[in-house]
Order: sequence, then C-alpha cells, then structure tokens
Amino acid sequence: MKNFLKEQIAVFAVSFLAIVILALQIVSIDADTTKVDAGERYRSSIDSVRNATRLFEFISGGEFSEPRDVFNFKITELKPLVKQVEEQAPVIRTRWINTNEIELFGRDVISYSFFFNGRARFTINGRTQEFAVGDELKVGKIIQREVVQGTGSPTGRTRTGNDFSGKILLINERSVYVDTNMPDNVVQYRPGVEARLFARNLMQDISSDGDSGTQQDAPAGGRRPGRGR
Repeated sequence: MKNFLKEQIAVFAVSFLAIVILALQIVSIDADTTKVDAGERYRSSIDSVRNATRLFEFISGGEFSEPRDVFNFKITELKPLVKQVEEQAPVIRTRWINTNEIELFGRDVISYSFFFNGRARFTINGRTQEFAVGDELKVGKIIQREVVQGTGSPTGRTRTGNDFSGKILLINERSVYVDTNMPDNVVQYRPGVEARLFARNLMQDISSDGDSGTQQDAPAGGRRPGRGR
C-alpha cells in the first residue's frame, strides 16, 4: 500500500470526522414533523451548515497550507513559471589598420657592421650584405591597431603586421639613417648597438662632421625599437 505523508493522513482524518458528524446529524433528524416545530427545524439546519463551514475552514486554513499538492495526493513541487529573458550583447565588429609606428628588429636579426667606400655593410640573419644610399632596408614590422568599424574608435589592442622597408637616407662611419612613415623620426643604426628611433632633424650631416657619405631628401618617420620576430 502506498505510504502517505502526515499531511495527507490528517486530511483523511478530518474529512472522515466531518462525514461522521454530518451523518449523525442526518440520522438524528426526526422525520415526524408533528413533534418539532418549524423553528426548531430551522435552527437545526443552520447549526449543520455552520458546523460544516467550520470544518472546511479548518481544513483549508493555515495549518494545512503546503507548497505541495497535498489534497490531490500528488507529491510534486510547484515551480514558479518565470520566463527568463536573456539579454544579448550587441555584436561589435572590428578591423585592424596599419599605423605609422614600427617595431624594430633586434641585433639578432639586423646589425650595422662598418662603413666602406661610401657603402654600409649589414649582417642580416647571419648574412653580410652591402647597401648604398637610396636602397631599401627592412628595419622592422608595422604596428597595427584594432578599431571599431563605423566609428574608428580604438579598442586598445595592437599587433605586428607586415615587414616595413625604409629607404636609406644617410650613411657615414658613425651611423646609418633609414626613412620611416613618421614625420619626426628615422631609424638610426650604429655599430655594436641596437637600432633606435632618432629625431629626423638631428641626423648628422656630412657637411658638419666631415665623414664621407651622402644625404637625400625623403618623407617622414617612429617608435622605440623592439626585439626582432
């Protein structure tokens, strides 16, 4: 036989008691209308209704209130029906754009060896090569910036893009200067040290220091040197 909860047994007991009381009242009703006047019959009917009302109010009162469906004898939890609306964040589309900044290669990639007969000798990835003024020289990688499509607002993220090649502007025994896309800076190479960004207007002119070399007019160029990739 199925095991019932205490609440269900209490419901059975109260219901059975109500049925017994109603049955006793019905049995006690005198069928002989001659012995009881109309007033007594009316009061008896009112008392029966009141007793039944009190029983049902007791059953449905706070003592028997349960979050489960006790009166239907189904032991199931009643879960509130709440519709959850998930807010979807707007999709932000971005793109990468090139900047004028350069991440310079380190000495392990390219280094200036020495000056000879108006030409500069570089060691690039372990190989020695000579360059003259006007030649293209790979000096680093272009810095790219991520921006929001439509507004152009930067997201703060950067990365390196393609290699950047600049034109050699000046060669002398002390330094080699390579052009960039930055208006105020060029790349300076010196023997035995890392490449660095250098102020364009401070490039050493051969007419003032007496070194052999050549200078050419060119557009703009800067960022602090980094390690080579």
